[in-house]
Amino acid sequence: MQLLYPYTPRKMPFEDLKSTFVAREQLIEDLISSIREQADKKTLQHWMVIGTRGMGKSHIITMIYHMVEQDNDLGSRWMPVLMNEEEQGIFSLHTLFIRIMMKLSEELLVGDKEGSAKISAVIDGMRSANNSQTDIIDSAVAHLKDYVASSGKRLLVLLENADEIFTKCLPKNNEIKQFRHILQHNNFMMLVASSPTFFEGIRESKAPLYDFFRIRRLDLLSFDQAVDLLRRWAVLDKKPASFFYKDDYKLKVLYHLTGGNPRILLFLYMTVTGEEGIHDAVDTFSALLEQDLSTYYLNRMRDLSNQVQPIVLALAESEYNLTQMEIVRKTFLPARNIGTAIVRLEHDGLVKAVTEKKGKNTLYALTDQLFRLWHQWRTSVRDRQIIGAIVEFLAIWYSKTELTSMAICEDLTGTHCREALQFRGTEKFKGYWQAFHTESEKRIQQYLRHKDYDSVFSTIDLLNETGYQTDKLIPDVVEKIEAKDGLEKAEKYFRDKIDDNPNEIEANLGLAVTLIRKKDYPTAQKYIEKTISFTSFKSSNRETVVQLWHNLGAARFKQDNYAGAEEAFLKAVNLASKVTGCWNNLGVARGMQDNYAGAEEAFLKAVRLAPKDAGYWDNLGAARFKQDNYAGAEKAYSKAVKLASKVAGYWNNLGVARFKQDNYAGAEEAYSKAVELAPKDASYWDNLGVAQGIQDNHAGAEEAFLKAVELAPKDASIKFQ
Repeated sequence: MQLLYPYTPRKMPFEDLKSTFVAREQLIEDLISSIREQADKKTLQHWMVIGTRGMGKSHIITMIYHMVEQDNDLGSRWMPVLMNEEEQGIFSLHTLFIRIMMKLSEELLVGDKEGSAKISAVIDGMRSANNSQTDIIDSAVAHLKDYVASSGKRLLVLLENADEIFTKCLPKNNEIKQFRHILQHNNFMMLVASSPTFFEGIRESKAPLYDFFRIRRLDLLSFDQAVDLLRRWAVLDKKPASFFYKDDYKLKVLYHLTGGNPRILLFLYMTVTGEEGIHDAVDTFSALLEQDLSTYYLNRMRDLSNQVQPIVLALAESEYNLTQMEIVRKTFLPARNIGTAIVRLEHDGLVKAVTEKKGKNTLYALTDQLFRLWHQWRTSVRDRQIIGAIVEFLAIWYSKTELTSMAICEDLTGTHCREALQFRGTEKFKGYWQAFHTESEKRIQQYLRHKDYDSVFSTIDLLNETGYQTDKLIPDVVEKIEAKDGLEKAEKYFRDKIDDNPNEIEANLGLAVTLIRKKDYPTAQKYIEKTISFTSFKSSNRETVVQLWHNLGAARFKQDNYAGAEEAFLKAVNLASKVTGCWNNLGVARGMQDNYAGAEEAFLKAVRLAPKDAGYWDNLGAARFKQDNYAGAEKAYSKAVKLASKVAGYWNNLGVARFKQDNYAGAEEAYSKAVELAPKDASYWDNLGVAQGIQDNHAGAEEAFLKAVELAPKDASIKFQ
């Protein structure tokens, strides 16, 4: 990519800059409008663009320079002065003004050599004279104002890395206050600046430049914006726009790992995809870690204050994503300041929450997960740790299918690929993707609302590839598609996937769920049994295998094959003993075979795993009741009504259990609650009448029985008509 300059866009021709400009159009429009409107204003509004390195600040500053220079109206009223990206020679306020004069002199070389020479002569005079700094500032400002008056053009100073200028180059607050005073009380110069951080000089209310700039932050690119940018770069490099395929797994991997930072996304993707084979990919990645990424990340760390650097390092070094208190323990930072520091890093686009905001329990991760690999590489002193970074890269970069095919090799490549496959099953691998998983869950719901089912299932495919257990997601997706369009679209999708790959577990599982919802239980059973036959119980998709057995149990149950259902549910709980739904359904299957002791055993497991599920307690009560253990049943039903006090059926069951123990007053109390909640259920009124009658409350019993007869006049089961 010889025509592209990812690190120094000001070297690119203006036409190339325009053709590769995406996502920041509104900001450019706002800046140009502001510059145009302020050409004749008495007071000027200055701008500060904030974004981490690689976010496109230099691109924007350079675009502004060319747009003002080439616009006839703007060019007649403004003289754009493009300062160096790194202004090394500034160490006090007078040197800042001298640098502005020097850059102005350079700008005038093309169209006004005489004016350029005049300014250079003034600078030379300052060098030879024994003037104080104050005299130099006064002289420089006077000459700049003279230029503006004589040319009719105000100065538009375009300044990058303003944080360096206003903190390290001008460390004295008095000088910054003087700079602000000069610009506020003179309208000869407008400043458009950029900074990689929201630095203290503009953030703190007592800082000299507080509320001086109009501030705009650069957001990370969305995936669609990133693809658009990459395609534009490809066209500029004489490649077809289709060179970047939107559904390319590797492109999505790199977008997620780099957090949507355009510079590092371009550099890494173009370099690695230009290589053939795993050896070249590893070599290229190693070189990137050692060279280009080191320069980039070291500079980015230097941009951060000492207060937030430890947070970034803690997240990079941790095997898992961290809560605020976990960060405090790892860094020894004071707990009272951690929240503010996290918010600052979030605003700077360096850290993000990977779970919903839940206060102290919110998990945080680095936006740019690639930093983790670089830091591991950079700080490792042992070969094993360095190899670990390579293995993690392979696990992330290659799909599971690719790694499996390469793992059969007996050389070092095969060894690394086998280790990468093992790493894919770890919590650390999932941690890399946790933010992506959370975002994808939300995106799937958006796709469902818009009936974009292709995007739904392509997202599910990628989730599965990145360690997400899609078996939990598929039933919900199928249900929502059914509600919108029926099940035909879902069924067709899964059948097409199975035609392409008959052994794809998730497609067979999805089809089975769809067929169960269509009540085609025999066909669903056939697909599930086929899938189980080619799926190992030791599969990395263990939860998917559990779901297969669970669905097989459901399909058999719906065909009244309760023994077969019990066998399948038992397989599921043996594979995953903490899945409560499987234990509950096992109990139901046993109960349908009059094995109430076995049912009770299963329901007990369910309530121990999920003690707040009222339905499980109700089932446990039923199993005990069937064994004439009415006291045990009452205890379970009491739990159910405590957890779900608005469910009439639970109250009725509690009443029956009490009645069986001759506790008629307690039974009446429970039945009364049932009829209050469900006043149109004749059986509840009938039970209430029996309980009242046996206590000689004949008037109350008569009223209850009359209500039951009124609701169900042809129901012969009503006890007293």
